Amino acid sequence: MKGSFANWRTGLFVAALCAVFVPSLQGKTYYISPNGSDANSGTISAPWATFRQAFSVAGPGDTVFVRGGEYPSEMVTDNAIAHGGAQGNYLVIKAFPGETPILNDFGRFQLTKPYIRVEGLTFLGAGISAQATGCQVVGNTFSGPGFGIGAMHAFGNDLLFEGNTIDVIQNTTLDHGLYVHEGDGITIRKNRFLRSFGYAIHIFGQNQQSTPKPLKNIVIEDNYISGSEQRSGILTAFAAGQAFDLSDIIIRNNIITGNGASGISLRQGKNIKVYNNTIYENQQSLTGSSIGPSIIVPSFSGSEDVSNVTISNNLIVTTSGQVHVMVSSSGPNIVVDNNLYWPQGNGIEGTSDSRALFADPMLVNPAALDFHLDANSPAVDAGLTLAMVTEDFDGTPRPQGAAYDIGAFEFTLGPTSVEDGEVSAPRSFELLQNYPNPFNPSTQITFVVPQEGRVKLTIYNVLGQQIRTLFDQNVSVPGVQRVVWDGRDGSGQVVPSGLYFYRLESKNTALSRRMILLK
Repeated sequence: MKGSFANWRTGLFVAALCAVFVPSLQGKTYYISPNGSDANSGTISAPWATFRQAFSVAGPGDTVFVRGGEYPSEMVTDNAIAHGGAQGNYLVIKAFPGETPILNDFGRFQLTKPYIRVEGLTFLGAGISAQATGCQVVGNTFSGPGFGIGAMHAFGNDLLFEGNTIDVIQNTTLDHGLYVHEGDGITIRKNRFLRSFGYAIHIFGQNQQSTPKPLKNIVIEDNYISGSEQRSGILTAFAAGQAFDLSDIIIRNNIITGNGASGISLRQGKNIKVYNNTIYENQQSLTGSSIGPSIIVPSFSGSEDVSNVTISNNLIVTTSGQVHVMVSSSGPNIVVDNNLYWPQGNGIEGTSDSRALFADPMLVNPAALDFHLDANSPAVDAGLTLAMVTEDFDGTPRPQGAAYDIGAFEFTLGPTSVEDGEVSAPRSFELLQNYPNPFNPSTQITFVVPQEGRVKLTIYNVLGQQIRTLFDQNVSVPGVQRVVWDGRDGSGQVVPSGLYFYRLESKNTALSRRMILLK
């Protein structure tokens, strides 16, 4: 075991170095720093000072590492970006490993050339616009106030927004988390949307009155959406009298909770699938009053009603007296089927669900934001088999039992915490993706032990150095274990932001995953 572990550490170190430095094998590597100068050469020892300088030089295949510290206001617009990237050969702008670059009151960061990836930056009162094909916004943190309209904007095709944390403290209903204006092929995945005053995800077309623009082929999956003070978690719509092809939208495996109005509002659009979401106690406005059903499909004056909508396998819990699902659209083919609703007295208006399940979902601890299913939950094995949903929010394959589970999580047999002693019979040795990820300040790591034996869970940094052992003991009762890492090392010191690995070992098996700590 020692030999294999040593080999793994060597491999991890090499992999980590590759993650940091491989771009230099394909292109050039540059650096910027708050202490740099644009008269420098852009090397690690002589970094530039501004993003404008980096964008004026870097091109396809190049990587620009952004050193930690605070960057003053700077507008990155079309004339500042000389080249961009190319398909399969990105221009990457990313935080230097273990450091936190902060763009404070930076102004709009506009990606107006194709195939640019921005990764691991912290935006304070500043936002980003992806306005060209193939741009990616990955693992960044946005915190307000100061954004106006939206922290992130989408105007292009084949865009990716993944692993970002958006915590927008604003005071008008125009302040959204992500504003999708137009585009074909947009993926919104594993983000955390917190405290936007407007919509968390605002898919909304406007200012187009002639030839329809595309607003289609959009996937919204595995996001945590909470705290939109005055609006819904997700909106699909376009302004009255406008011309947009709003179609082919998948909304799956999201946790949508504590938003001011509805969880999901489908005002316009066609060919929309709403599958396996956990929609929990929304309708909470800033003033404490409750407004709107959990899912609403309204009729909207001045435009074509929504059509070809399927709403299935969703777990819906409303506040007292509120409606679960409301459909007033006269559009064709709106199907609501096989969802779980609680409490039973709350209604389904304007439609019916012939396979509705009215029951307490028996979640692990929703008050602590743990929406996993308890072993006795009626949602277990109660879902329809849906080809578009192959994994759950944690990345666990579906199904885990005889059938799909309802809601964002598949139940995996076992106790619900390290301290539990419940007997179970899990199928395999598993290490799930931590949640939340990226995280700050703590995250939960879940693993499954199928048989008795010694198990060890260890945290490593990007250099392969051991940071902390979280779990090292004999497991006498097979099952699910959940351990929280508080972002501290073995001596109790807070570790810096960056990429970390967690590794689970038993006598015959070793599994590892990556996670990102953002501050």
